[in-house]
Formats: sequence, structure tokens, C-alpha cells
Amino acid sequence: MPIFALDRPDVTGRQIAPALRSLGDEHVIPETLIRIATEYFERYADERGQPVFSGGSYFSTVDETVNSTSWTIGFVRLYRGAARLVTEGPLVDEELVGQARRLLAEAEHVFDMELMSGSRPGDFSNSLAKVRMHLERGRALLGTRPGTTVALAGECLLLLDVLAAARQEMA
Repeated sequence: MPIFALDRPDVTGRQIAPALRSLGDEHVIPETLIRIATEYFERYADERGQPVFSGGSYFSTVDETVNSTSWTIGFVRLYRGAARLVTEGPLVDEELVGQARRLLAEAEHVFDMELMSGSRPGDFSNSLAKVRMHLERGRALLGTRPGTTVALAGECLLLLDVLAAARQEMA
């Protein structure tokens, strides 16, 4: 039903949220309606997933209603699967984890070298603090969000290279 705008919560809020406020806010309403529809269609489906409704010949003579119901069941399953993917987080690619681990190790090594270079605290303390923060965040995300770790390690390497270039210019 287009009026519910289940695929667009921002539209749901303006169009129908006031009438369905008892179900929650504009972000919860679509989830609640999908849950209710899913429970209903699972309860009234046969072992092949085909709809089974009490209504006798009323539904059996109207192919459009059955097709619409089948489409709705398919949509509910797709929406539920998409919601599960979003809540479970991204799939972790072991190759990307390995790349993230290597880049993080290089960034940590270059960071340690920068600290050992004897930079005076006032020289680059803000940049070094930012690198330290990115490295800590990258370590924390390595197993679950390796792509973010790659980006953080890359940012660290760029910042550290800018510091090294600035130190060379000062020498």
C-alpha cells in the first residue's frame, strides 16, 4: 500500500504517522507494520509459502488479489532480509582484513619512528594526537570493519608523511 511508504520513513512521518502514532514514531511505524504483516502472512501460508486465507471463493476467483498478496509476501521477505543485513553489519572479507592489518602495522611503525625522531611536543602534537586516535580506532574496528581500518590507516600514513616532509624542510 503506497500510503504507508514503508520504504521511505520520512514520507511515512508526514502522511500517516499521526494516525498510527500508537505504533510508535515515524521510524518505528514501518518496522512494526512489516513485523505485523510478516507474522500474518507466515501464519496464513501453506508449506510452500503460498497464501491460505479464510474467505472461501472470494479470494479464489480474484487472481489479482492473490498476485498482490504474493508480491506483498515477497516484499516482506526482502525487507526483512535487508533489515537483517543492516542490523548485522557488513560481511567481513578476510583478504580486506589482511590488507587492513598490514596497513595498520605500517602506520604504527611509521608513527613509532616519528615519535622516536624526537619531535618537540609543540611542533606536531595535534597531528600526532590525531594519528594516535585513528590508530586506536583502526585497531578496534579491524575485525568488524576492515574497510574503515584501511581508510584510517591511510589517513595516518598521509598525516605522518606530511610531518616527515615538514621536518625535512625545517632541517
